[in-house]
Amino acid sequence: MNNRKSGSGSGIFLMEMMMVVGFFIVCASVCILAFAKSDHLSRLAEERNQAVLAAQSLAEVWKAEDTEGLTARFGSAETNGSWMTVWDKTWQPVSETAPEAAFAAEMKITAPESGPERMSVSVWNLSGHEALFELEASCYRQTD
Repeated sequence: MNNRKSGSGSGIFLMEMMMVVGFFIVCASVCILAFAKSDHLSRLAEERNQAVLAAQSLAEVWKAEDTEGLTARFGSAETNGSWMTVWDKTWQPVSETAPEAAFAAEMKITAPESGPERMSVSVWNLSGHEALFELEASCYRQTD
């Protein structure tokens, strides 16, 4: 009779180790993808929050000071019947042609013969041309 073992069993151990390493690689890649997605969502939420604040500020200044206030406070300019305001990445007003321009708002103002003036504000990200927030406002103006 032959009492010799037929192999050391290291082949099976090596296969098990390869499967364990492969499993950890798959888990690590899923975690990295989840982290990247959450980082993107966090940045988008921050941009949208700032867009809401910017749109509200534009509307309040327009209500209190009309278009003169938009020009004085935000550097807004009228182009093609609407008003434009542009910000950099830190939400500081810059000119429309500035290379650091990152966000913009377009304000369309309508003044009917009777009733309140209306303003619609659209704020978007210039890099992705993605609308971040839209706001409607109205204001009664006294006529002398």
